[in-house]
Amino acid sequence: MSAAGRPRVALVTNALGLGGTEKLLQSCALAARDTCDVHVIGVERLGPRGDMLLAAGVEVSDAGGDEARLAELLAGTDVVHVVRHGAAEPRVPAAVRRAGVPHMVETNIFGHVDESDDRAAFDAHLFLSKFCLLRYRNRLGADRIGPDFDARHKVLSAPIEYPELRAAAPATPPEARALLGLDPDRPTVGRVGRADDMKWRRMVVDMVPELLRLVPDAQVLFVGLTPALRRRLDHLGVRDRVADVEPSGDPARLSAFYRACDVFVAAAQIGESQGIANGEALAMGVPVVTCSTPWADNAQVEFVEHGVSGWYASHPRPFAEATADLLGDDARRAAFGAAGTAAMERDLPPDVLGARVGGLYRSLAAGGGVPEDWSPTVGDVASFAADYARRAHLEFRPLTGRERAEARAERLRERAVVARSGLTTMLKMTGRLRKG
Repeated sequence: MSAAGRPRVALVTNALGLGGTEKLLQSCALAARDTCDVHVIGVERLGPRGDMLLAAGVEVSDAGGDEARLAELLAGTDVVHVVRHGAAEPRVPAAVRRAGVPHMVETNIFGHVDESDDRAAFDAHLFLSKFCLLRYRNRLGADRIGPDFDARHKVLSAPIEYPELRAAAPATPPEARALLGLDPDRPTVGRVGRADDMKWRRMVVDMVPELLRLVPDAQVLFVGLTPALRRRLDHLGVRDRVADVEPSGDPARLSAFYRACDVFVAAAQIGESQGIANGEALAMGVPVVTCSTPWADNAQVEFVEHGVSGWYASHPRPFAEATADLLGDDARRAAFGAAGTAAMERDLPPDVLGARVGGLYRSLAAGGGVPEDWSPTVGDVASFAADYARRAHLEFRPLTGRERAEARAERLRERAVVARSGLTTMLKMTGRLRKG
């Protein structure tokens, strides 16, 4: 504890880039600093969010991949909160032991199980969604679930910081479109995210020709295209109909992306462990068209409600039809947008995070364990579990036989790609594959 009785908390992750993982760490750091002394550490390197935190007055350090340096930076800390994939990453637990830090928390982004002895060293395991917590529980297996499982395993979703986005946004969609070089008066469909092939399903690109056939004056705004996706747009003959924009962490620029859109489209090969961009779009009043990915992360079906705040579709043709449906129905689009906004304000408001994480850090530092009055509750998680199978199989319309076969073939292709990518990532994390 500091001289003022405030817990010393270190928030740690491999790098401080623009992804949702790093956004959560940034949000926790800013939310907890009113009641805790906060230090943010990049294990490998810093990045854009490191600059943002420094600008906000948060202490930020770079361990440069050196375990001894990391231990030095952790000396005197009461609680270490590591944001990681979930699988074994031994450097942080080793540095925590070396520094004599008494308490350690993880945010487990993907629901992987740490099969090393380090798993038992964590006072709390936090998950971005009910979906990820349930999948983690299934992966762990009933024989390894002890009586204290529910007390130590909780959902802590990243908040959607909509007050900042709304304050920075252009006043109207036409103004946002003009700012981005789009036609102010034409309907606009957009996707916002980082430039990573794993964060896209080709379906989002492949639906563009059908969407333009159904809504010829539609504009498409894609933020975060990759070279492979640009080549696919070329192959489809529609690249000239797509506004290709680089990602940005600037709130004014980011809010303009959302404000410009009538409909938000998103689907990732790896699914979503939460889906920050979906939440931001919903909070800005923009309905979301996405798809269920039960073979991968699938928290998008937790936060986007089919037929209420968006649609699910599993093939490029119905995906385009679902998008066109919302573009062509002003009343439905407004109702979906209002429902999404209400859900984000109810479930993921930014003002509750400080109390939640600050209370967790203070309770652990005082030897009290995880606070009992946690939300979502165990009952909330159980309710989602009971409804998950229904949600996971919803569709905008039934697929034809041909569409089902094509969707199945694409899913198999994606799973092979993700498996190869996942193996590479795991080897890097465990030090068995050199980076570079």
